[in-house]
Amino acid sequence: MDANEYQRAALRTWNGEEDAIGLMYASGKLCAESGEVMQLIAKWLMHNKLYTAADISDELGDVMWYVSLVSHMHGLRLGDVMAG
Repeated sequence: MDANEYQRAALRTWNGEEDAIGLMYASGKLCAESGEVMQLIAKWLMHNKLYTAADISDELGDVMWYVSLVSHMHGLRLGDVMAG
């Protein structure tokens, strides 16, 4: 699957609006999911709480989903964003 195919697949599961409120929501969730990636790493560094490859993969997948959505809402194809 290439980036643009991923974006099309991700958009099939978005049931929100593609207006300013939807954009604010998606952008906020992108920040939150990025924070969850950081939280796994911080807990490992600060509290020696190990995480698995599956844990980080799940969180990065959530980040990618929101990157795809926010890109689409700006008329951008994910492949072009990645190439940039």
